[in-house]
Amino acid sequence: MRLAVRYQLYAAATGALLASMMTACFTGIESTPRIKDSEVARVERETQRPEAAFMAAVQRRAPAAWQSGSTALYVTDSKISLIFSSASSRTDSLAGHTITFDRFEPAVSVTGAEATDVIFRSDRGDTLHYMVSASTADILARNRLDVPFTVDLAMVAQADSLLRGNTYYVTTPTWIDTTGRAVDRLRHVAVVVDSVGVGDHNYPLRVYFHRPEELQHYSLLMTVGIDRASTRNFDTLFSFADPRKQYPHITDEMWTNIIHSRLAEGMTPDEARLAMGTPHEIVKVPSTAGMVERWAYDDGVYLIFEDGYLTRYRK
Repeated sequence: MRLAVRYQLYAAATGALLASMMTACFTGIESTPRIKDSEVARVERETQRPEAAFMAAVQRRAPAAWQSGSTALYVTDSKISLIFSSASSRTDSLAGHTITFDRFEPAVSVTGAEATDVIFRSDRGDTLHYMVSASTADILARNRLDVPFTVDLAMVAQADSLLRGNTYYVTTPTWIDTTGRAVDRLRHVAVVVDSVGVGDHNYPLRVYFHRPEELQHYSLLMTVGIDRASTRNFDTLFSFADPRKQYPHITDEMWTNIIHSRLAEGMTPDEARLAMGTPHEIVKVPSTAGMVERWAYDDGVYLIFEDGYLTRYRK
């Protein structure tokens, strides 16, 4: 009844406007206020959740903390052979192996500038030379030294000690099953972390978990840090608190839609955000019938709200 009345009141005033909003690019309205993803990110930072600080200490070790024979890096891709100099012994097929830091040696680059030869030993006995175009003193002053296609195993162990055995609420519905396939599951449900292992060079941590009421096990790839590549940190994947308890006014029927990432006409913006996540762009257009709002997502999904309720969407 609520939606039917609203449609009757607003159909005439907003029909043409909605038609234009449902075009591919929604351009040509210069006065339309837009909230870009950068603005959305700014608002989220200002209301930062406690989850954001939880794993702040989990980082790759700074070069000054590297210890000969004990600083171990896991190799995620055999393309790492491209970074090693000709002084190295065998460099092929290193994926899945561990290389251990040996020492820093001052060197000179081909241009005559100061450089550093970072020497590693692999778990199969190889000696590997990684030339860095910086002095040893400069390297030791850095917060980190990135070695492409590797993951710091001490960082993995630190994350494992923080997360293993704990219960969290997963906020993303795309999980990885035991075959390595991405599957659509649920969001905002409780999961227990089994362990944290090595991910890949883009997402260095793999969090293994299961739902308490299920036998199946799944995983998620996770980043750490504060740089621009850290797009899947703990706070974007998990929540400490049960989201259901934070929204007691949402009906059970609507909450079922939310955890299955389903949209339904009549959803409020809060309900739609819980079901779909934060949009990358929000466009608001005032009309004689009220405020019309369009949310756009990177994957082509868009939602249209009239006077605060979801009336149309494409998913």
